[in-house]
Amino acid sequence: MVTKVPDGACGLADYYAQRAAEYDDVYRKPERQADLARLRELLPPLVAGRRVLEVAAGTGYWTRLLATTAAGITATDINAETLAIAAQREYSPAPVCEPPTPTGSMPSLASSTWCSADSGGRI
Repeated sequence: MVTKVPDGACGLADYYAQRAAEYDDVYRKPERQADLARLRELLPPLVAGRRVLEVAAGTGYWTRLLATTAAGITATDINAETLAIAAQREYSPAPVCEPPTPTGSMPSLASSTWCSADSGGRI
């Protein structure tokens, strides 16, 4: 389904690996619900019918949303811990898979990490 990027690619890798189990807690915070609802409206149309390479897929929270309209998603992350959580999610209708051998093209790129950052009330 998804695969791990080689170790040492990012200084924050250990931080996210240690917090994989609590990673999605941010999406349950009441003060984030309005921003999250807006992102749920905005993101699916951007990838509708497209093949997507998702970088920093984490636990697959946003991957699941993108899969509702994408033709297919290749999801990657630096941490096996977050990808183990992502592997437990159901994705439909788009298939989510391991990165292919680097041939051909991938017309869309998504990195939903920014969706988890504090936007200061701005999207």
